[in-house]
Amino acid sequence: MNMKILFSVAMAIVATSACSEVVKGVIGVGLCPSIEDVASAYERSEEIDLRKVAFEVAESQEEALKTISIVGKAFVELQALPGFKTLRKAVVGNNGEYVTEIKDEDPDCRVFCRYEAVGKKLAASAHVEWDDFKNCYFQLMQLRDDYVSVTGRCIDTNGNPVVNAVVQVGLTRTPVEQDERWYNKKEFGRTDTNGVWRVDGIETPMFDRTIMRICNTNIVNRYDSKVPPYGINIAAFPDYDNYMLLGTAEVPNIPVRDRAAAERIFAAYKRKTGKEWPRPAPMTDFPVSTNNVIYVPDIVLKRTGCKQCKQGIHLHSTKKSQHSRSADSDSLFSAADRET
Repeated sequence: MNMKILFSVAMAIVATSACSEVVKGVIGVGLCPSIEDVASAYERSEEIDLRKVAFEVAESQEEALKTISIVGKAFVELQALPGFKTLRKAVVGNNGEYVTEIKDEDPDCRVFCRYEAVGKKLAASAHVEWDDFKNCYFQLMQLRDDYVSVTGRCIDTNGNPVVNAVVQVGLTRTPVEQDERWYNKKEFGRTDTNGVWRVDGIETPMFDRTIMRICNTNIVNRYDSKVPPYGINIAAFPDYDNYMLLGTAEVPNIPVRDRAAAERIFAAYKRKTGKEWPRPAPMTDFPVSTNNVIYVPDIVLKRTGCKQCKQGIHLHSTKKSQHSRSADSDSLFSAADRET
């Protein structure tokens, strides 16, 4: 009888372990001179050369980075998509490592971390993806304060919201950058019951590329790329293995926060030199945005006439059958947090 009980307990443990899988990764901290940082320093300085000021900002942030430790202090959250409802939390351990789990019944998920240090609100997020080499769900993230968020709505040809659609967000890169796999990592979101989606943690261009884009839309870069530097491209489809319906959009990666910082630099330059900052072909196609949130026009999902499987990406929702979930009405961020 005792043996039967022990066997039943053992089987229950095996069954329980088979219902979840490990989610782990490494999270670091990055302090890169954002265009806001450079603008503030340039306004305070009497130096005309913007590059020298930016170099000094980079040096000071490098020193500040040495004082930041997130071990035992920061938490990584496993959040459901859409809605960002927290399912589980894990504390960041030695070497920035974290470990949690994802269950069969969980919806599509992302990992998210937020931490405040040296007067900055740092955040990072990444869609949960399977790593064949590590045989688990594994993500690398970097806490930074200069990411942007992208949000919009998916509708069908009749104007109705498309619920639980997959939204893939990536950056338009130069031909040279496109050869680098790390540069081309995509982030994913899901639409809620109103067809609304949001993806956080999108990288912004370096301050010099932002200025180049604002001042001269005809200058691409030294590699003669034909695409806008660091544009944001979006694709939406019903599910990861279904491209029967597809919608796309692209917007420049210049939120109003960065545009305002660039204008501050131009004003400071004029104060110091008495001259206007050269703008041969000023940018005119600024996206609709508030601070660091860019709003994408409605994406219409249309029939493509083909069905294909996504190659090279192993996602939670492709490994297990997922149930359609309605969105959590509570956003992770308050309005103030979203737009700071």
